[in-house]
Order: sequence, then C-alpha cells, then structure tokens
Amino acid sequence: MAGCGQALVPRLHKNNYSDVDGPGTCKRCGAGKHSSSLSAMSADTCLPCEAGKASSTLGATSESTCVPCQVNTFSDSLSAELCTPCTEGTFSLEGSSTCSAATCPAGQEPTSSTECSPCQSNTFSSSNSTDLCSPCPTGKFSGYGAVECLLDKPLSIIVSGMCLSIYDGVYQAKYETASRRWYYENDNGMFIYFDPTCDGSGGNPNLWIVDNSEPSTTAVNDLDGDSTCTFAGYITSTSMTPPTGTNTWKILCDGSWTDVPITITESDTTETPDTILESILIVSFLTILISLPFIVPRVYVMCLRFARRNQFSKGKLIIDGRMTIYRNLSPSGKGIQHTESV
Repeated sequence: MAGCGQALVPRLHKNNYSDVDGPGTCKRCGAGKHSSSLSAMSADTCLPCEAGKASSTLGATSESTCVPCQVNTFSDSLSAELCTPCTEGTFSLEGSSTCSAATCPAGQEPTSSTECSPCQSNTFSSSNSTDLCSPCPTGKFSGYGAVECLLDKPLSIIVSGMCLSIYDGVYQAKYETASRRWYYENDNGMFIYFDPTCDGSGGNPNLWIVDNSEPSTTAVNDLDGDSTCTFAGYITSTSMTPPTGTNTWKILCDGSWTDVPITITESDTTETPDTILESILIVSFLTILISLPFIVPRVYVMCLRFARRNQFSKGKLIIDGRMTIYRNLSPSGKGIQHTESV
C-alpha cells in the first residue's frame, strides 16, 4: 500500500508523501508548498502558499514558511517559490498579489518609480493611493507623514536677550520635523529647532538650537546635516516647543560660549516689535496732522532716523540717533533740511 510511514517503507517526516508502493518512494513537497500530514499517499496533501506569499523551503511542515511578499514585489499565483519585483513605474504593498501604478500606503506619496516617501508637513494622504499627498484645508495643519490634518499650528514665539539682535524677534512656526516638533523662523532668516542628536552619533542629546541653518524635516538626527554640533546657541530640553519663560541658554557671544538668560513668550501675533512700533508711529503722526488747524501756513514734519554706518532704518523710533527736520516753506514744496544731534 502506498503512503510514507507504511510497513514497506521507513516512516518519514511530515511534508513527505508516496503515491506508489515500495521502499524509497517517499517524495518531498516542492517549494511554495507545505504539509503537516504523516503517511500521505498523494501530492494533494501538499498545500500551496497563497497569492501574495512565497516559500523557497523544501520539506516545509507549516504555512508559516509562506512569507508575505515585500513592498514593491508580488506573487500572483499559488505555490510561488519567489516573489517577483514590480516593473518600473508600478508599486505594491507588503503581501501583494499584483503591482499597480505608484500605489503608496496612507501617509506617503510616490517619489520615484520604486519608492514612496512620507507626506511633508501640512500635507496628507488618508488611504493607499497612487496620488501625491494633498494640502491641508485652510486653517488646519499636519505633521510629517500625516494621514489626516488635525494638528493645530503652534503659536508664534517672541525671543529676547540674545547677544546678537538678529536672533531676537518674532519666530513663526514653519514645519514639523521627524521628532514631531515644529521648527521656527524669524524675519532675519534665523531658526530655532529641536535636534535629538546634533552630530548624529549620540552626543549632546535633546537640544533646542538657534542657528542660521534651516533644519531638515525628514532627518531623525543631525538636522542641519553637518555631522557636527555647530550652531549659535542651545539649551537642553525635551519639551515639545521651545522652553518658555526666562531660561539660561549657551550662546556663542564674541567667540566664546556664554550663559545668557533668554526669554521666550508665546504669542498669536505675526508682527515684529519694530512693525508694531511703526504702526503706533504712523497712527500718532496721522492723529497730529488731523488735529492741526487748517489755517496753519507752515507744516513742520519731524522724522527721527537712526544713524548707523551712514544707513538709516526707515520708520524705527530710536532715541540714540539723529533728528532731521524738514520745513515746507512754500506751496512749491521746496524745503530746507536741517540736521541736529539728539
């Protein structure tokens, strides 16, 4: 009688069968199949791996040897020994039986013929798709690799106390980084961001950094990509936003690291202190003009300008400067300029 394990043949392991009588006639199930049967008499006991999986194992005794095809590979038939790579211009998810044009999982978008990348901040992809990530609706925001737009954009921060004034001012939240923390930029092109490891090797962990280099939104460490910890200032903190209040930062002042008390406050304003001051000056000036009697024959317009390297900062009221008085003496508009030290 046929069958491995019968009297005529030695009893063999699972995944063997014999469809004829006689010793030495036991056969293994081929690759892409498995069987847990003993004394099997037919190849029908060798069960196939399903589509989307493959197995190169001979003598497999369990379905667990059928491994799902990796991303961008597929098997479209039963009993596959190997998964087949997708052709150029098509993609597949793990365990796929087919490839389709640029199908990426939720939260990602196609970036080449064989790769998907996470959606950038303020974009999203809610399902497996062949399309690029979509922008968030007005008033909503998202982080890196988002499947929906839910995050509220952080408030602006106002920074003061830096030894270089270009690092002070209002910083707007710009994008979220891979650590799920937003980075900020001021009007001078300076940035504040969190870096888990600033040199990428594990040294100096968990720093909030101020510098003139814009950080990466995809890098996990060394966000400025220079493989060193080079920046204008830092503070150690794991907070999700730059630490508010007055805290001691290490700031590079005059070529040496200095402990500097830096104050950071949150604000919903988008204006810098100079912009706010300009608005106050304009309103005050217009109020004075409107209040003047119309019969005044002469109008004296006084402007305060700051003199620094022979350059004047228009619209900024700074006491330590020069005062220029323009007198409009005639209807023709011709005038005399007189400058005095203040």
